[in-house]
Amino acid sequence: MTISPKYQLIRQDLGKVLKNSLIFLGPALLVFIPALAKQIPAEAGYGALVLYVLNLLADLLRKFLATSRYK
Repeated sequence: MTISPKYQLIRQDLGKVLKNSLIFLGPALLVFIPALAKQIPAEAGYGALVLYVLNLLADLLRKFLATSRYK
C-alpha cells in the first residue's frame, strides 16, 4: 500500500486527478461543443470550461491536503 502524506503529491494522486479531470470534462464538452456550432451562446461554453478547470483545481487541492492510500 502506498501512502500519500499530507502536503505532498505523489504519482498516484496525479493519476487520480487526471482520471477525475476526464470525468469533469464530459459535462463541459456537452455545453461547449454546441457553442462551437453556434447553437448556444459562446459565453455558456466558456463558463463550462471555467467550471471544468475549477473542478480540476479543487480536486488537486483536495489531494494535496489529504492523506491518501493507494493499493
